[in-house]
Amino acid sequence: MDRKIKYSLFVAILFLLVSLIINVKQFQNNKVLNTDISITKKENSDLKSVNQTVQEKETSLQQELDTVKTRENNSSASNNVYKDFEEVTNKVFEGMYNFNPDNYKDRKKLVKDYLSEDLYKKYYQNKSTIGDSGGVTSKLLETKIYVKTTQKSDLVGLVYVESESQINDSKPKKIKNYYEVTYDTTNKKIKEINNQGQIYHE
Repeated sequence: MDRKIKYSLFVAILFLLVSLIINVKQFQNNKVLNTDISITKKENSDLKSVNQTVQEKETSLQQELDTVKTRENNSSASNNVYKDFEEVTNKVFEGMYNFNPDNYKDRKKLVKDYLSEDLYKKYYQNKSTIGDSGGVTSKLLETKIYVKTTQKSDLVGLVYVESESQINDSKPKKIKNYYEVTYDTTNKKIKEINNQGQIYHE
């Protein structure tokens, strides 16, 4: 009887020891895991903070650049900017409005260097009928460029365009158009052209 009790007691103690060892090991593993999780959270927090700082710095630099460009565009010393704007604008509208059936397809080459990539694609690159004028001959008669006094980082102006067009041997028609033009002062290219209205005259 004593032997059975001793054996049972030994088994119970052994079980408790094994359980204790397992619990201690599990506790240590959990402690290491929690430490790793804390470190990872801190690293993620630090990384997020760095990213936020970088984004804030980038935003600040962009705002500073826009402010400088705005100040330059609004200052009396911005005559060169206005001259560039007028020169580029005239080049674009000369290319757009001076053509005949023989050289119509060549006009996109004349304006490519003066348009932003997106605007060039919008007007020319994605057009399947760009090589045909439909028998139209056009001649630019006059342009007038009005620059707005309050500028953002880009110059925005209103352009009056008077042209004359003729289809084959028909009577020529005079056309007046008004465009709002946005000029990128950094890249010296026109980035937007929006037609504000058109008037036909016999």
